[in-house]
Amino acid sequence: DPNTMSINIGTADAVVKITNAKHWIIRNMTIRHGGTANIYLAGDDPIENIRIENLELLNAWRGISTDWGRTYVKQVKILNCHIWTGWPWGRTEGYSDVVKSGSEEWFGPMRGSGIGVRAQDMEIGNNEITGYWDGMYVQGENVWIHHNKLHRIADDALQLESNVSSNLHVHDNIIWDTFTGLSLSSQRKGPLYIYRNTIFANRTSDHRAKGLRVVYGYSIKIGRGWGVGMRNVYVYHNTFYDKRMNVWAHPESLWENMRFYNNLFYVEGSLGYTVEDKPIKQGSQIIRTGTIDEGCEWDGNLYHSARPVRVFHDWNGMGEFASLAQAREACPQWEQSGLQGDPML
Repeated sequence: DPNTMSINIGTADAVVKITNAKHWIIRNMTIRHGGTANIYLAGDDPIENIRIENLELLNAWRGISTDWGRTYVKQVKILNCHIWTGWPWGRTEGYSDVVKSGSEEWFGPMRGSGIGVRAQDMEIGNNEITGYWDGMYVQGENVWIHHNKLHRIADDALQLESNVSSNLHVHDNIIWDTFTGLSLSSQRKGPLYIYRNTIFANRTSDHRAKGLRVVYGYSIKIGRGWGVGMRNVYVYHNTFYDKRMNVWAHPESLWENMRFYNNLFYVEGSLGYTVEDKPIKQGSQIIRTGTIDEGCEWDGNLYHSARPVRVFHDWNGMGEFASLAQAREACPQWEQSGLQGDPML
């Protein structure tokens, strides 16, 4: 009862703020109700050799954050943390009830992430993140993101958009109950390695439906976004299990040296529905593949859809193909080892 219980309102931007410091270890605590973040790495001087592990981080805009605009951070480890928030998605239209354009979306108080960091020589492993708009937003050099669990994510589980990141390794993560698995709207300079991940993009967009339609997302988003396009991305040995489609790509997105090998692309069935409960038009499993001239390659992948659907919307710049056999006939350089069939998941 707010009439009998006091409410504490703080003015600090973090519960634990590390400024211009080196050689810190933060472990075995519960930290909650931060302003900008529960743990905030900030300042004008370099921050180095920070270890964050075995923490419960609850109800902050970001669980762990760096000061993106100015702080140089290196040698960071974020390990074995549980990062959680309880934002009531059913009571909001995403950020559209706060800001009116995508260019201002960061002003939306619900647009937080469990981990939002830019650093060099960083490891993020064995964490569990749940309840956020984005699970992680990560940029940097020599970064390993591995063995994490991310679920109940309203938008992007792993947002890896960057025009500066290089040598990122994203592997052995399990993602479910998310709208988008991996957001790669812009990724340069690379390389970025994505392997042995399991992604279930089985969450609808009802948090931002605006009374028009509710749709499911996709495992991989490759948009034009704010950047110039994709370069040097290698996607190997992943399982992508979706209701709507596996790979969405903006038709004007720029691709260069993209490789997809030995992945399982599975579409379960439902795209979503309009507010009148009318089904949304059927789509394709893969919206765009890039082209041979752009240095892109596809081989050894398995494709299956539980509903009648085109496999490719744009295969090597040649347009739509309903089956892998038709696509391979048109472009025999790709998918010589690929298969189309039910993996019996």
